[in-house]
Amino acid sequence: ATEGWHSVMASRMLCRVVLFVSLVRAPIIASDKTTYTVAGWIPDTEQAFLGKFRPLFEEYLKSEVNFILNQDINFVLIPADYSSTSTFEQLVANNLLDFAYVHPGQAVCLELSLGFSYLATQRTNISKVESSQYGGLVFALKTSGLNHSEDVRDKRIGVGSIWSPGGFSLPQKLLLDNGVNIFSDTEQMVFYEYDYQRMVADVTSGDIDVGFLMSGFLEQNLPDLTHNFAYLPRPTIVTQYPFLTSTTLVPGFAVMARPGIPTNVTNAVQDALLRLSSFHAAAKAAEIWGFETSPPYEVARMLLKDLGLLRRNAGTLLGGAGAFECR
Repeated sequence: ATEGWHSVMASRMLCRVVLFVSLVRAPIIASDKTTYTVAGWIPDTEQAFLGKFRPLFEEYLKSEVNFILNQDINFVLIPADYSSTSTFEQLVANNLLDFAYVHPGQAVCLELSLGFSYLATQRTNISKVESSQYGGLVFALKTSGLNHSEDVRDKRIGVGSIWSPGGFSLPQKLLLDNGVNIFSDTEQMVFYEYDYQRMVADVTSGDIDVGFLMSGFLEQNLPDLTHNFAYLPRPTIVTQYPFLTSTTLVPGFAVMARPGIPTNVTNAVQDALLRLSSFHAAAKAAEIWGFETSPPYEVARMLLKDLGLLRRNAGTLLGGAGAFECR
């Protein structure tokens, strides 16, 4: 009981220190707004997304931000499916979006096309192992005889989601760098709409030849099957990265803020996210370790550019909001 009391008191003291730092580092902008929206999505159903992340983005943020600001602020989580490329733009245009929880590709789009700023990057919990990065995995059955990227030509390829950097963009770039353009014959691609389990089953049964996965998926969901597959090219050990990956790594999911939100509110949200403990009920519900200060998303930015998904808008300032358009 004594340890618990000391822990609570220490937490409260830390909150007051964070509050002081937040107020000092930027001026407070007055606002009458008391409800802010958070839009996001995960490779799953709407019901699963809301069930996992409402405790974090509604209950936890309300409690922590209200304590920091001594103000009654509410947060509402909105599902925004990535498969609609205009979803976030429409939400912004209709003044319905304040914060966004997005994968690195979408994060770069929001940064460069709409001027969103990074608040924090997610530290993912995969089989009780922490990571704030991920890559893409290209895999086939060991018995298939596929061992090199070039072997993928004319093979049927399973894509978990065309909107996933790990499940599509990173593997696509890997194959392009090795002279294989999978778009030269789109009939060879099979799209699974986030149903990664079915895709792995189809590779196992031979219904398709090759699969694209986000790194860490096999270890987290189907660890007993990892020895059944060959990985193209043979994955090398990436320093401090614990999972199989065929590609380079990109930063994980980001929480971002639109321009114009009062600075004291964005600071409070950022402080709350960075202080989230892996032991908190909200972190456990979302199956994450917490958040860290966002690193540069340059690798994700160059990935979109190299794939032709990011283009410069004429007549805009380089680096300013609206300077680029995502396709």
